[in-house]
Amino acid sequence: MRTMEQHVYPWLGKYIGYTTAPEIDEHYQEAGVLWARQWGSLDAFPGDAQFGGLPYSLYGSALVAIAGWTLKHLGFAQVLMSKDSTISHRNVISIVSERPVLAESLSHMFDVPESVADSLLSALTLTPENREFHCSAPGGYLIPMIQIGGPRSVARPLLGMLGEPTHFLLNELQRRYPSDWDRAIAGREQLFRADLYDLFPDYRFVRAPSPIRIRSSDGSIATDIDAAVCDRQTGSVGLFQLKWQDPFGASLRRRQSRKANLAREAAKWLDAVTSWLDRASDGEIASHLGLKNAAVSNVYLFILGRHFSHFSGATMDPRAAWGTWPQFMRLGLEHSDPSEVVGALHDALCRESPELKATSLGDAAEPQTLELGGKTVSFEFERW
Repeated sequence: MRTMEQHVYPWLGKYIGYTTAPEIDEHYQEAGVLWARQWGSLDAFPGDAQFGGLPYSLYGSALVAIAGWTLKHLGFAQVLMSKDSTISHRNVISIVSERPVLAESLSHMFDVPESVADSLLSALTLTPENREFHCSAPGGYLIPMIQIGGPRSVARPLLGMLGEPTHFLLNELQRRYPSDWDRAIAGREQLFRADLYDLFPDYRFVRAPSPIRIRSSDGSIATDIDAAVCDRQTGSVGLFQLKWQDPFGASLRRRQSRKANLAREAAKWLDAVTSWLDRASDGEIASHLGLKNAAVSNVYLFILGRHFSHFSGATMDPRAAWGTWPQFMRLGLEHSDPSEVVGALHDALCRESPELKATSLGDAAEPQTLELGGKTVSFEFERW
């Protein structure tokens, strides 16, 4: 704070001006990294996935760097307002930047040509060219940067940059590079499977290295099992359908589409897998899954969404445990009973079902109250 006080000053008596120092830059560079950890979609693709000839990791790194710069500006604004109470926050919070200056900074930071840095900025900026694509329907995403006046100037809204800017980036990459997008989608399942298997150390668990094709009774391919894990100690097997959905923001139309697709694809998968399990013996199951020297005792079905799995107004098929990847990771880290892992994770996911929580709330007849600004808000729960 004391160091920043020496570098910030009122510009024209009403606005903000500041210089910087290496220790300030290093601090906010780390702050940007920490801040970005709350963005749920930053890991949307493997880092080496290519978009317009540039790796996805470079787009993500640029986003993190600009988030750090935004936090630094916010920090300087707070220091200035604490020094001078006559400064209005409206005059110092807003950020307007010269795009070539931003490109030069990114170029030095990542040791890339300024033309490459400018391409990174283009994927984060709302312009007259992409305005209709991003703004034609309600429920769009927060915008990290907005072209103003001409191609050299951009506004950087705090909410757009610090909220969830990855949503805009992903939509712009899909718009700009549809062929690259389709190719990169194929790498998501492999990444998701690798993340999942990290929760099951290979000294105890046998893990199917690739998707497993399941055939129907007539020999045709019915579905794929995206991941399979067998516990050597208990014989419990977990079969997983992994769904990596794109976010839908505030768009009800996109939400309804994601909801319908998930329900339809999950039902098809569960029908095919349960039909195959009914026909196959334990030995055939182990052999088909490539789980060598594994004795199968119980089989548990999981449907994991990278970002979402439960929707209000939808009933989840009880043949599987439904959950999101962050939820499953938390349960995996919390699970402490080594005697049963796969079955315990299945039961824990089922216990956390929103449908069960809704029922328990419906059983509670006592209304809940909340005090807000001198007003009392009362909630009464009914069984769904």
